[in-house]
Amino acid sequence: MKLRTMSTPLALAATLALAAPVAAQEQIPQIRVTSTATVTAPPDEASVTIGVVSEGLTAQEAMRANTEKMQQVMTGLQAAGIPSEDIATLSISLDPRYANERPESGEVPRIAGYQATNIVRIRVDEIDGLGSALDAVVEAGVNTINSIEFSIEDTSELEAEARAKAAAELREKAEQYAEAIGTRVVGVISIDEQMVGRPMPMKTQRMEMAADMAVPVSAGDVEVEVTISGSFEIDDELSSGRRLRK
Repeated sequence: MKLRTMSTPLALAATLALAAPVAAQEQIPQIRVTSTATVTAPPDEASVTIGVVSEGLTAQEAMRANTEKMQQVMTGLQAAGIPSEDIATLSISLDPRYANERPESGEVPRIAGYQATNIVRIRVDEIDGLGSALDAVVEAGVNTINSIEFSIEDTSELEAEARAKAAAELREKAEQYAEAIGTRVVGVISIDEQMVGRPMPMKTQRMEMAADMAVPVSAGDVEVEVTISGSFEIDDELSSGRRLRK
């Protein structure tokens, strides 16, 4: 019985030892490289986060004032040509305002009033009209503009262009490495892609504007970036021959 118990791991070890060279022979000699390409284009749409902040002595007063202002803002958005499907509410909040924001030790915080906030995001599909749209909503009652992000609605053509550039550079890079080590590329094993669209944010602070003040808007360009990683098979016989001659 003891002899049988000892022979089993020995047999298993022999099997693994024989399998190891076979597995090594099946490995394909390869080079793995990465390439990134970026293309830019002017944006054709913008996403703007705006809101109304209202205050009142009571919670009801603050919410009532905020609701009235937001109704005026919605009317102004429609007048500016922004349809309801391009308007989305992000948040509504009601917070107390304290008379003693930094109470001394043992002092009870005292509520002096309330602040109501309504934040919405609007989509503007005409960049040239963005400044006029901002003028209209500020005149209607918007008193906070949190951010503006420019983007491209359909990036498929830019993606294709970036992909083609990245792929060409990937192949060229693989061939350069292969030549440097004395071999050549003979095939493609795998390709992996990562795509990143980069909207251009334009951060803004809470602002108050006169009715006759024009809002300057500079969109810049939007970037679409494609990163490709690829594994290329190389000529093992050629590289082996070079090593043998050395």
